[in-house]
Amino acid sequence: MFTQKDTTKTSRKIAYAVLALVGTACIALGIMGSVSVNEEVDHVSLLNSLMEHHEFHTSKFSLYDQLKAENMQNMRDTHASIEDLLTSLKTTKFRAKTAPAIKKGVEQLKSNTKTSEKTSKNMAKPEELKKTFGDAARLNAEVHAYFPSEGAKIEKLKTQLKLHHF
Repeated sequence: MFTQKDTTKTSRKIAYAVLALVGTACIALGIMGSVSVNEEVDHVSLLNSLMEHHEFHTSKFSLYDQLKAENMQNMRDTHASIEDLLTSLKTTKFRAKTAPAIKKGVEQLKSNTKTSEKTSKNMAKPEELKKTFGDAARLNAEVHAYFPSEGAKIEKLKTQLKLHHF
């Protein structure tokens, strides 16, 4: 008759409906409690407000159901695609096409690694880097000596830039 899945869905829908009704009742009590005894209550506008609130929640839950159904269909499609891919991977025709390409790709990666090691060893020369940073430090000291206020501004900007990036 009913499976466990069907009863779970039904109980969830019932729970959502009860929550919506309880929320609506709480809002109604809050609205009625905010009106003092001497004031007249506009029952028509209160009823309209409650009906709008009910319609809002009803449409929200129907949207949830639509999204859940769409998500389940996407999951089924993805599962079918993965199964198709797995069956195609088992064929020897697919292996014959992809194995040489993978082997060439690995060889190319090895070649790129060797080339990059040679390039990095020849391009970065530590003594020139030290000399460049030494020149920059000397320039920085001269700026501070001749232009103290500008040097302070430069230091402040460098600190802010470091804080910005890190």
